[in-house]
Amino acid sequence: MINYAHRGASAYAPENTRASFNLGIEMNANGIETDIRKTRDGVFVLFHDDNLSRIVGCSGNIEGYTYSELCKMDFGAFKGPQYKGERIVSLDDFLSDYGNRGLSLALEIKGQGIAGEVYKHIENADNLKYTITSFDYKDLQEVRAISDKPRLGYLTDCFSTEMVDRLIADGMNEICPKAEIITPGTCRYAHEKGLTIRAWGVVDYNLMVHCCLCKVDGMTVNFPDLLDGYIRHQI
Repeated sequence: MINYAHRGASAYAPENTRASFNLGIEMNANGIETDIRKTRDGVFVLFHDDNLSRIVGCSGNIEGYTYSELCKMDFGAFKGPQYKGERIVSLDDFLSDYGNRGLSLALEIKGQGIAGEVYKHIENADNLKYTITSFDYKDLQEVRAISDKPRLGYLTDCFSTEMVDRLIADGMNEICPKAEIITPGTCRYAHEKGLTIRAWGVVDYNLMVHCCLCKVDGMTVNFPDLLDGYIRHQI
């Protein structure tokens, strides 16, 4: 089971910041999930939303600002005064700080048309365990057309045997369905076909336990401490 801290330990700390990633590791997460966008001047950074309003409280989006402009913004205060001053994290800094710790990294493509660029940017990184993921199937096809080396995972809010068969035919490695639709049967079929299965949208403890009982290979959780505690209790 890979316990992916979803944007870090985002139930407790500001998402996609060093504070959140570090807390997730302290809570024994053995994976980190994060989101990749590209700034106006071409720097890959970690940010989820389409715009900055929820996190920073200003208008516009990542793509409309330069990296230096974003570095002047506060990405932590929205979660509480103790996180005031948390800065945006670049993909390069993230890989430098967390890529050599043996963690499994789930790198979700958020910006349009950047999937191939992201892969080329990280393809030569040493000792990196990662899966590139996206809700946009074209992103994954773009990366697979470049290389058969990276692990690719398709994020989806539905599941079908036809979808699994297509993923296999197109050289994908993982299916990532929404947690609430996962059943023992969906996991069994994916495994029989050679895919790993990772759950997302694990909104509470009961759904987390359900996914464990279905035998998923991993899940993204905002509360990696609870998943770690459950896994340890089962052992």
